[in-house]
Order: sequence, then C-alpha cells, then structure tokens
Amino acid sequence: MPKPLLQVENLSKSYGKQLVLDKVSFLVDEGKKIALIGRNGAGKSTLLKIILGEIDADLGSTNFFDYTKLGVIKQNEVLPGDIDPL
Repeated sequence: MPKPLLQVENLSKSYGKQLVLDKVSFLVDEGKKIALIGRNGAGKSTLLKIILGEIDADLGSTNFFDYTKLGVIKQNEVLPGDIDPL
C-alpha cells in the first residue's frame, strides 16, 4: 500500500472579494503523478504557494509526512549550470 506524502484539507483563500480556493482537499500518495491544470486566475499558483509555506491560507491545512521530501525549481530560476563563467 502506498504511503501518503502530502495531505491538503479544506484550503480556502481569497484576495479581497475574489475567492480563489474554496475548500480544496486532496491526498498525494507515494508513486503518484499529479498535474495542476486550469485557466489563468484559477488558483494554481496560490495553491502551490500555500503548500510551500510562502503564503497562508485563510482556512484549512497542509500536512507533509515525516518521510516526505520536496524539491522545487521555480520558473525562470537560474540553475548553476546556466551561469556563464567569467
């Protein structure tokens, strides 16, 4: 049986009157592949920022399990191999 890696429960987030996330819940198990797909403004980046701890949700929680390892490469980030030597 696969181990759970990330649990998200009832996440909600608003920017002013704009509700971006409304009670989002899901579980990511070991060995699963997931994708976030949605139109602009649907809350994809907001969800990832909450999971990464960059911003707070208005309600709900995220839980990484003790054995979970997370790596992130941000869009447009300069990687060591991309730096030109002087």
